Amino acid sequence: MDDDDLADTVIRPARSPVEPSDRPDDDTIVKAPPPLVLPDDGRVSTRSRERAVAEATAQPEPSTPARYRFSVNSAEPLPLDVPALIGRDPRPPRVASAVLPRFVRVNSPRREVSATHLELRQDGTSVIVTDMRSTNGTVITVPGMPEFTLHAGGSMVVAPGTTLDLGDDNIIEIMPIGRLLARDLEPFERLSP
Repeated sequence: MDDDDLADTVIRPARSPVEPSDRPDDDTIVKAPPPLVLPDDGRVSTRSRERAVAEATAQPEPSTPARYRFSVNSAEPLPLDVPALIGRDPRPPRVASAVLPRFVRVNSPRREVSATHLELRQDGTSVIVTDMRSTNGTVITVPGMPEFTLHAGGSMVVAPGTTLDLGDDNIIEIMPIGRLLARDLEPFERLSP
């Protein structure tokens, strides 16, 4: 073997063996779409060809996400498209987040409901209820189970059909998941049932 034969050779350190846990599963392999083939015999106009290429390579429009809803005192259901802060006079949290929450005001003549009593939010496919350090807690009734009190600062995942009693006859019901409608996306600041 001549030195010229080895001139292009690159010597790299040996690779360590791949552990079975490091190998990707079959379902993690992304397959490329089949190539776009258009006839090139003059029968397809340039504009048609450009449109076909654009349609084939376009990303699908994201669909409107499915959101749970909640109803306050049997009023019109509201979507959980943003976190909801519910109370006598709800205020934003001290630490600001990227998403402005929806403020939902309820009446509390006996002041059983704290100013910012409860937070409802959807995280993926779960609805999370957090008592915002209220004075009296939140009574939760899950269908088929005895009611219990979520104390100050407590959180839990709830299912549709669950009711939340804040006090002063203020009942929140978690509604089933549904698609958002254009009217649901209109911003508003407070709701007085």
